[in-house]
Amino acid sequence: FEATAYQPGTTTVVSNTYTTEQTNLRFKIDQFLALATYGITNRVDMSVIVPVEYVSLGAATQHSTSYTVNSSNQLVLGPYSNPDSYSAGTASGVGDITINGKGQIWSGERASFAVGMNLRVPSGDDRNLLGSGAWGMSPYLVYSYLGKISPHAKLGFQWNTATELNNPTGTSGGNKTLPGGMQYDLGADWAMSRRVTLAADILGSQFLNTPQLLEGTVTVSGVSTPLPASGSGITSYTINNASVGMK
Repeated sequence: FEATAYQPGTTTVVSNTYTTEQTNLRFKIDQFLALATYGITNRVDMSVIVPVEYVSLGAATQHSTSYTVNSSNQLVLGPYSNPDSYSAGTASGVGDITINGKGQIWSGERASFAVGMNLRVPSGDDRNLLGSGAWGMSPYLVYSYLGKISPHAKLGFQWNTATELNNPTGTSGGNKTLPGGMQYDLGADWAMSRRVTLAADILGSQFLNTPQLLEGTVTVSGVSTPLPASGSGITSYTINNASVGMK
């Protein structure tokens, strides 16, 4: 992405410096899950999900150009080029552990309904992208049908507590809640043979009241450049993903 950084002048020197640069970000995560389930009764079970993660993040800054203007927005110095830079880091460890409880509330000859609750524990190091830094709670309802083609559906809602990762003011006590919202899963399993099953799912996650940066512009000598940190706003959106597998 391309952006413009702004550095205000001091009280004695009324001049502002702008730097336009291109930044390339690369993020990768490898995750391994350990899952244990215990059947309390024939209708109620408990599960613990422990993720072990390895994350890497790199940032390269190129084509960086700076210029300084006075209080009348007239060019004082520049444009001049800055050297390219690159930085990267990695982290690994246990992520946020999830505890799940689920109970069957109705069952027929082939169909059944169940209710459950996911509790996410902020056990991962959120400052190193291994966790969220927030407690999470997600009650849900599940429907399933058993047949050669077995459809299933899950509908839930995610609530989260405050986290230091969402602190717009960067001040003590300024932590805001992590965005959450409705979650759903629609899919089916197809028994292709006695030994082979094909599964397909549509997974959706809603994020309500999510902070965002609003892009603005600054004009110097008749040329406009983007200034992304000129303000902030709130938005809501939904992410949908498709998943297909065979076992």
